[in-house]
Amino acid sequence: MPRRFLKGTKRSARSLSNVLNKGAKRLETLASLPNVTGDDLAKAVSGQWFDMADAWINLFGGGDGAPSEFLDAKLPGAGGSLDVNRTATLDEPVAFALLQKTVLTAPGSANQLTMTLTPIPAGATDVEQITIAINVPNATTDGLYRGFVYTGEAVQVEVSVAVHR
Repeated sequence: MPRRFLKGTKRSARSLSNVLNKGAKRLETLASLPNVTGDDLAKAVSGQWFDMADAWINLFGGGDGAPSEFLDAKLPGAGGSLDVNRTATLDEPVAFALLQKTVLTAPGSANQLTMTLTPIPAGATDVEQITIAINVPNATTDGLYRGFVYTGEAVQVEVSVAVHR
């Protein structure tokens, strides 16, 4: 079988699995909140919609780009910072030592955010999953910050962080 077909089938199955897993996590999060606000519900519904759209694009072959991860960073009103993280699944196993990352930038903002990568499982040399962690200082300007995790060959994960109050 052609390699492209196998890669597409694997991505389609992974996309469906991600939709179900992320949907379950969203329901668990909503159920654990003492008071669910409209913002909480809107975030859960829109996140599920984007995951479903991504799965459909991958199913019909339009998602031949790198996987993407979206993180939401709602900053508190006081000082300090916020840590956000996400598990990303790569298309194929990659040597962890070869992964590099860009800083995350937003148009019109002088702020830059940095990523920390951790292999899953911890200590693995060849990985198919990584944890992306980002510390967002409270003084960060609101905006959509974007960056990439890459190897010398290709972009492995597109990372977007929405910073807002």
